[in-house]
Amino acid sequence: VYIAAGTAGLAILDVSNPAHPTIAGTVDTPGDSRDVAVTDGRAFVADTAGVQVIDVGNPRAPKIIGSANSLYDAVTVSAAGHYIYVGNSMGSGVASNSAGDLGDQLGDGVLQVIDVSDAANPTPVGMLELQGYAQKLVQSGNYAYIAQGVSGMQIVDISNPRAPAMIESAGDVQFNPDFRYSKYR
Repeated sequence: VYIAAGTAGLAILDVSNPAHPTIAGTVDTPGDSRDVAVTDGRAFVADTAGVQVIDVGNPRAPKIIGSANSLYDAVTVSAAGHYIYVGNSMGSGVASNSAGDLGDQLGDGVLQVIDVSDAANPTPVGMLELQGYAQKLVQSGNYAYIAQGVSGMQIVDISNPRAPAMIESAGDVQFNPDFRYSKYR
């Protein structure tokens, strides 16, 4: 089991005996880790310093082999093929687009697409401004589903990693202790 352990980085638990889990290995990351996605012997850790690429082929000796700067705090990450999808949270600020040009003032969050085919040198390839900050991102097929708390959820077409496109936004989610609802049904 892989755990984004905040200031402790990445923790790997051995749960072969569920009654007595043990720590198999750890690796400190430069920032506070927030989320982790694991595929093909690599863990991708979203943290406040960006995304760390960690070789977990030997769970007892994980090691950072690459990193990618995120536009702001990396909060959530999903991996598929040789791409990772990163949800960033931010206040207002100026960010660069995939071509490195300065962009406009951005809103609360950004979906960033990073090519990790060369794990030692991850390369940002696409970006999309979100209408709220990302709390959790799940990728399935050609779509990314981004939960944004009270801001709702956004569905993004990621079939072209260099140009992710907004498909749908379900906002105005309200919370009441008795039930949850949205103006979209």
